[in-house]
Amino acid sequence: MKRSFFPGAAGGLLRALAAILALAGPAPALAAAGGGGVDAVLLMDSSGSMAKNDPGKRRVPAARLFMSLLGEEDRVGLISFSDAGYPVLHLTAPTPAASPRILASADRVSSRGVYTNLYAALDKGLAMLDQEGRPGQRPMLILMSDGKMDVGSPDQDQALRLKVEDELLAKLKDKGIRVYSIAFTEASDTELMKALADATGGLFRLARSDEDLHAVFAAIFESAKDPDMLPVEGGEFTVDASIREVT
Repeated sequence: MKRSFFPGAAGGLLRALAAILALAGPAPALAAAGGGGVDAVLLMDSSGSMAKNDPGKRRVPAARLFMSLLGEEDRVGLISFSDAGYPVLHLTAPTPAASPRILASADRVSSRGVYTNLYAALDKGLAMLDQEGRPGQRPMLILMSDGKMDVGSPDQDQALRLKVEDELLAKLKDKGIRVYSIAFTEASDTELMKALADATGGLFRLARSDEDLHAVFAAIFESAKDPDMLPVEGGEFTVDASIREVT
């Protein structure tokens, strides 16, 4: 059984997720799904609109919750993005010495950016996995955003969106990188975020509430261990009443 090096880090949220996982019955350790561990990079939107759509910064404890469940064979990185992608945490194993730094990285994500450059976020995440990823690990990107591509120019927005669809998506598929997409509002580019998840074997979810968001991260964790563990319909998470009840 893999150990987590974050005892008590997420408090009640961690207990809630433990209850969610218990609903599915005994589960294999993360490493059991294909050997090795997970190299996960979180892409967290820091645009100014997040102050309105996520005023309590609920994405932060949810990210910390996911981090708290990783074991010694896993690694996690974090990129904050607005006009560009900014690495906050390079891929790091959750050792006792590194755990405070890993958890603190989520707290460093602000809501002060001007733009929402989804291309830059994905490109920077892909580069981190390319440069720092390890053979045998299962690479994944977790994209969290509340908006559409917006770099201040409609023409450039469209050009970058096409680059995601035509350039980045092909690279992600070729390298076997799964994209898990979490939209915070219906104003997000849900079409693009769902397409990324569908094409790479990941999952997509619109998280309207704290309960949705915590259940999403539970589903991501379970999917990383065993894609058949939690219900998925058409590439989307399905969150039933029993899961909502314990979150």
